[in-house]
Amino acid sequence: MPRRRSRQNDPLDDEIETALRPEQFIGSGFDDGFISDLEVVKRQIDGLIRADPERAIRLYELFLAASYQKADEVDDSDGMFGDETAALLLRRMPAFERVIRGQREPGFLDRARARWGR
Repeated sequence: MPRRRSRQNDPLDDEIETALRPEQFIGSGFDDGFISDLEVVKRQIDGLIRADPERAIRLYELFLAASYQKADEVDDSDGMFGDETAALLLRRMPAFERVIRGQREPGFLDRARARWGR
């Protein structure tokens, strides 16, 4: 996974990349802590939901996209990586709800609907 840096790189961007171990094949069983590394990063993002839900959403989206790219480098015959990736979809919902309820960013819902075609 080539790394693209922006001017304002979020420190958790690097944590996501490190946890996903780019260009390293992950064999079946994940006995080297791969899944637990992913869970640590997910918990860090979860911790942002109350204070900065927009940031949490962006990080969940990044994590999902990077996980999708990583899928070709994982022997997921037991389904653990797929389950962890699917969990990201559910974990981002409280952040969406918080943004929508709080209306912290005007127009966010309209942009989200346009982006995801809903």
